[in-house]
Amino acid sequence: MTLNTFPQFPSHGVYVLKLHRDAVPEQGRLCGRLVHMASGDSTDFGDSAELVAWLQRHAAELWPVPNHPVQP
Repeated sequence: MTLNTFPQFPSHGVYVLKLHRDAVPEQGRLCGRLVHMASGDSTDFGDSAELVAWLQRHAAELWPVPNHPVQP
């Protein structure tokens, strides 16, 4: 068995989303914390716009150019 050296979902792209107890997803109210597992970087967010904005900025700094995998 040969492991794929270029996985579809690389480990440097793992984030954990923690919803705050006051979040009400069915009403579109999201708040909580997002943590990047590889670096430990995190942010608290008060709405979905803040969540997406931080994720886009953070991932853009770490994500490789397409078809150029990150070297460990």
